[in-house]
Amino acid sequence: NNGKLSETRNLNLIITQLGPWNSEISIYNTTKTVTVPAGSTITVTFQYQIPVSTSVGWHGIRISDGTAKATTIFIVKAPFNVTFDIPSNVTQKEEFYVNVTITNELDVPLSEINVTIDLPNDFNTSESLTKFIGTLSPGESAKISWLVTATDFEYGYAPFDFYINSAEGIRYIASTYTNVLRLPELRIYPSAPSEVKVNVPFTLTVNVRNEGDLGINNVSIHISLPNNVTASDSLTKSIGDLVAGEMKTASWTITSMHD
Repeated sequence: NNGKLSETRNLNLIITQLGPWNSEISIYNTTKTVTVPAGSTITVTFQYQIPVSTSVGWHGIRISDGTAKATTIFIVKAPFNVTFDIPSNVTQKEEFYVNVTITNELDVPLSEINVTIDLPNDFNTSESLTKFIGTLSPGESAKISWLVTATDFEYGYAPFDFYINSAEGIRYIASTYTNVLRLPELRIYPSAPSEVKVNVPFTLTVNVRNEGDLGINNVSIHISLPNNVTASDSLTKSIGDLVAGEMKTASWTITSMHD
């Protein structure tokens, strides 16, 4: 206070964290009334205990007396460092291990730690979804794993969420993902004239496309013909291997002997 008279001010403290779409939301708001004698400086202390539910990362601090304002920030670090060892790609119905390493990043021990895995849709495991770690000292790590079977019909992005709890009230979520590759999936597209004449040959064309994500070997096409309809060559033709997305064609010359 550089004046000649004492002044009384209401100091308002607001603590914020990031919200949706980079918005800033208030998580703590308090006010203290202070009187500053003329020609003197005083220190005002606010005490804030970070709740266990506080989000990790950036937090803002704003202090205002209605005229002047000061701002700063602090960072809340994650209680755990979580790393994953999981295949980047798996095939439908494949069995694979989800390996997780959890490290206590705090300066105090954490006890009764348990981890629950949330599997992607239609994935399954015969093991318990929740596994118990126990106590981790500061900087100590533990490894856990699940043997998981991938979906047999869905494909693409497959997320895993891990819910980590401790007796001290820590609640933490970590996530990872894999990509499910479709098994070879053959689609057949036949083509022939809508009308044909007796004893006049026509061409039957069959296109085969592999719409899966993996290749398939030694593909052959077999056609069945009604009575009195003949083909110029074998009813079975080999088109070889089909990589993912590839299409190959086979054709037959067909003749109908009767209407």
